[in-house]
Amino acid sequence: MSEVDILDDMIRHAQSAIDQLRAQLQGEERYLAELCKRRQASARAPGVRRGPSSSAGPTNGATRPPGAARIHSGSVPWHVLAVLEDAGREMDLADIARAVEARGLKPKKPGGMKDVVYASLRSRLDLFERIGAGTYDLKSRRRQNGTGVNGK
Repeated sequence: MSEVDILDDMIRHAQSAIDQLRAQLQGEERYLAELCKRRQASARAPGVRRGPSSSAGPTNGATRPPGAARIHSGSVPWHVLAVLEDAGREMDLADIARAVEARGLKPKKPGGMKDVVYASLRSRLDLFERIGAGTYDLKSRRRQNGTGVNGK
């Protein structure tokens, strides 16, 4: 075999591998699209209470740091944890409170969700970390990223 034949053979094998990976990626994209549709449909369903087994919140404290106390399904810290997980980034207190309220949790007094969320953020220091003035993130995510308070 000449060098040209060897190179042509290598190109054919590479193209075959690319085609297989492309087909696999398309299958994964279809699966992901279906999961997104299901999640959006369940988020729009009125009166649906999401428990820890749904994709709308943390799963029985699976994301909690070692030694952290258990989070009860449907509690304010559970909702805050789910909001921060879904956001994938740090958030301001007001945005967290709005997102928790949008998930269906209602405060006992009008406009009180911000106070309730703040109390959860400050009382669950094993889960949440204050990043800056009124900005919070998941302590576990900050550890994974190798950052501490104020991004240090």
